[in-house]
Amino acid sequence: MPSSSPLPSKERTALVGCTSVGRFPKHFSVKPVTMRFQVYGFADRQEKRGEVLHTGAITAHGHPWKLGIYPRGITTPSTVSSRICSIYLCLDEYIECDESITTKFTIRTKTTSNSTKSDFTNKEWEIGCGWSNFSERDRLIRDDCDEDGTLVIDVDIEVATAKNPVWYPKTKGNNDIGSALYESPDFSDVTINAGRNGKEFKLHKCVLALGAKALCELVQNESIVDLPDVDALAFEEIMKFIYTGNKPDVSNNEERAISILLLADRFECNPLKLYIESVITEKLLKPSNAAALLLFADSHSCPLLKEACMEAYANDPQSVMESKDGWQNVVESNKILAELLTFATMGRKQYIPITTTGDLVESVNDMNITSLRERLDSANLDVDGSHKILVERWKQHLRKK
Repeated sequence: MPSSSPLPSKERTALVGCTSVGRFPKHFSVKPVTMRFQVYGFADRQEKRGEVLHTGAITAHGHPWKLGIYPRGITTPSTVSSRICSIYLCLDEYIECDESITTKFTIRTKTTSNSTKSDFTNKEWEIGCGWSNFSERDRLIRDDCDEDGTLVIDVDIEVATAKNPVWYPKTKGNNDIGSALYESPDFSDVTINAGRNGKEFKLHKCVLALGAKALCELVQNESIVDLPDVDALAFEEIMKFIYTGNKPDVSNNEERAISILLLADRFECNPLKLYIESVITEKLLKPSNAAALLLFADSHSCPLLKEACMEAYANDPQSVMESKDGWQNVVESNKILAELLTFATMGRKQYIPITTTGDLVESVNDMNITSLRERLDSANLDVDGSHKILVERWKQHLRKK
């Protein structure tokens, strides 16, 4: 029988690939929020044992929640008396059979607090998750109701989210010939002076034609071109990428990343633009800059980043809205506000890994940008464009098969 023990370190082989099955693990990475439910005249409620009182719904972490309160207890073997009050947290929407919402929540009154971690599935849709013996009814009336007889119940809730993978474009590795060509002025046929100080770049129109079409069109009839309005450092990174395939390290520098993306977009260096968009999405996006990046992504056709910004809002709206300048600009855009509302309430897309069984045309609308780009990339199709464009492009491909 072959041994399963790992090879000694000196004999280890190179990892040539990695694949995964199943759903991505979920993590509690979003701050908890509090929902407050008030029951007026709790002591006068007439529900009998086993009868439930449902509150109105409150939306938290993108889902509507309500309480199922049994003022005289739910009818279960563990609830032996009508003097017990049962309280359950209920999801006010139906969940598909293969989905679940993982939560950590605390239900608390003035004197009683119970906490748990629960997975809400379609089985818990009607009953909910909670405690059949939450507290004695008389204690809630005596110690927890205010002077007007109102019982206030607070629910602190966190929802776990899956950290879906971020799509990255396939880029060429280091190119020795390109590197030598970039570092040598020999045979160059155009000189570009970039930035205010006119940093000199001796380049080759044939290379620019392949890597930056708009720039090539700009210089095709010239031998010397001045570009004083461009960021010279960003321009240098783009030229290195075009000639050598070396990707700039911007994982800790949002300003530099945006500068390179803007210039790559201007000169139609699409592979680099897509790469920088993925880096910003995975490494630099956070609730405090999500509003500003949402507007940026919408203005410069970065659907992967735009989708991630809206996901950040849906997961933690309070933190996103606390970014004063960025959020104020979002508020002033009716178009963006409408898209955010639709996304948070009914438009969130899913990451769906590529399977050997293929896709149904009907399921394509539910795919997120990463899912669509992975598929289009594998079929050597264009991966640039809005979610709507990518959906239609992949549907057309499926219909041709």
